[in-house]
Amino acid sequence: MNSNFVSEMMKAVFLTCFVFLGGISLLGQEYNVVDDQGRKQGEWRKFYEESTAVFYKGQFKDDIPIGRFIYYYRDGSQKGIMDYKKDGFVFNQTFYPKTGKLMAQGLYIDQKKDSVWNYYSESGRLTSTEEWDKGAKHGVEKVFFEDGELAELTTHVDGLRSGVWEQYYDNQQTKVSGSFVRDQLEGSINYYFENGAKEITGKFLNGYREGTWMYFNKDGSIRYQAVYRGGEIVKEKKENGVFEERGPDDILLSSYTYENGLKEGPYAIYHDEFEYEYEEVVDKLTGDSYFRQVLIGNELKEEGIYRNDQLHGEVKIYNEKGILIERKNYVEGELK
Repeated sequence: MNSNFVSEMMKAVFLTCFVFLGGISLLGQEYNVVDDQGRKQGEWRKFYEESTAVFYKGQFKDDIPIGRFIYYYRDGSQKGIMDYKKDGFVFNQTFYPKTGKLMAQGLYIDQKKDSVWNYYSESGRLTSTEEWDKGAKHGVEKVFFEDGELAELTTHVDGLRSGVWEQYYDNQQTKVSGSFVRDQLEGSINYYFENGAKEITGKFLNGYREGTWMYFNKDGSIRYQAVYRGGEIVKEKKENGVFEERGPDDILLSSYTYENGLKEGPYAIYHDEFEYEYEEVVDKLTGDSYFRQVLIGNELKEEGIYRNDQLHGEVKIYNEKGILIERKNYVEGELK
């Protein structure tokens, strides 16, 4: 065989291999490339620390993100999508892990939250909406019940609660109605029972209760009045209802009944000497046992009846073990 022919054949094979392999290199996708000026170019992928799991992947041009960036949880499920537009606009969507259901969506402008943001439960229900401006809450924030009805409305100005604040019952009756000024409650505030009747009325000054506050029973009668100065009670009056005094751990110490500002009806006083013991409880579902703290003692010390703010009738006295040790009889406040 001619040596020149062999030489030419080897050159042809070498050239073919070079073109074939070069084609793979040219067609293969490269990522995390910087140009000679150190700017990110083309596809970039970021990985979780000490892991091959992808955190995000997207495109850069001259160090600026462009187009769609996709973010991932460690398990590879999609975490979020950010679509980069011109002039710094970015539309964001965040997803729940595993299910991939939409969690939140909104707009970034110059890397700051802006405009309306919506948040969703894993079942797809809208749970809340927020209005943003240049990275700060600005406007109305709404929280919704499971049925889509409004649960709470808060107004923000430059990131601080300022303006109307309202909460609602699930029947859409107003629960609370008040106002904030620079993140502090200010001015008149009203609390309501679920039937729409007023429960509490009062005022705030610089975030503290101030002036006369009125507390009501469900039937509309006044339950209690208190005068505040700088958030502290300086004067109070019990009007109508049962009033309890409680000690540490919510332990009942006394109970009195009032009517039209006077003690009227049964009362009870309890010994303030008590202790705790631990008892074993078995979980019916799992069979596991655990110990819980139980109050022992706190026995009744005295009970009787008031009429027109005076003791009237029989008063019973008990010892620390709850045993009746004495009886007294009163008539219009006088011991007989």
